[in-house]
Amino acid sequence: MKIKNIYQLPSLAGLLTFIGGFLDSYSFIQRGNVLSGAQTGNIVLLSANLAYRHWLAFFTDLASLIGFGIGACIITLLNESKRDYSRLMVLWPNVAVCLIIGFLPTSFSNLVIVLFLSCTLAMQTTAFNSANGVSYNVVYSTGNFKKFIISWSKYFYTHDKKYLHDGVTYIGIIGCFISGAISSAIIQQFWHLHTIWLAGAILIGIISYYRRFE
Repeated sequence: MKIKNIYQLPSLAGLLTFIGGFLDSYSFIQRGNVLSGAQTGNIVLLSANLAYRHWLAFFTDLASLIGFGIGACIITLLNESKRDYSRLMVLWPNVAVCLIIGFLPTSFSNLVIVLFLSCTLAMQTTAFNSANGVSYNVVYSTGNFKKFIISWSKYFYTHDKKYLHDGVTYIGIIGCFISGAISSAIIQQFWHLHTIWLAGAILIGIISYYRRFE
């Protein structure tokens, strides 16, 4: 069965947001206290590291910002080219990066690791940014939380079912992000650096399952 605008499916949004929380938790705990997706946090960390002259941490945070910018630019240019492409195929670079990073020891430069991880996450969040007409972000939750509060506030004031629908959607998306971050933190206690392989495996499952509906 073919589904128009498969990238609008709430189930797909939930799974990708789970991955966003999962990888943010992984990179922060295992790869130099850097958030691979949540760049607002990285800007704060970068500023603090600059003030205290922690240069290695500063440049690692900067690498994440640069990588994220490159990834967002790639998908933006692809969208502007008006070419028809499968958004699911955009997930493959993230799969490749997750599988490779799992093999890299702690001695390997975190700067390089977060550069590529942030780039592929930016590609993901730029390609997938709405579900059933509700805009969201798969790699951080500040905007999602704000929209959740706004939607529920408007619903209680107007009793418009549209705002109820939006509010419920944002609850699910925020819950998936939190679940991903918690799951990653728990699994890292046992799998450590290799935890990222699970994110790659889930992404492969997502691509395989939803590809049949395109």
